Amino acid sequence: MEPSLVRLIKTNVDVGSNLDLWAQIFLLAILAIYTIFAFLVQKQVGILNRTIKTAKEKLLNALAQIHFLIAAILLIATIVAIAF
Repeated sequence: MEPSLVRLIKTNVDVGSNLDLWAQIFLLAILAIYTIFAFLVQKQVGILNRTIKTAKEKLLNALAQIHFLIAAILLIATIVAIAF
């Protein structure tokens, strides 16, 4: 009975490793989509500021750029963490 238990544990470890890889790929894809979203928000804020002049143009642009930079940095950090 012991060898079958060891075989079952080894099988579960292998499946767990494969599941971990798929989870990393899934999270990387979601983060990439979010980074694209942040880029599009930045572009939309630029269009908005050209269309509607407000006193807070620079603040809105700065926030949109910071949002995109943080998303891009997180994407790069995630790729580095998965690769190494």
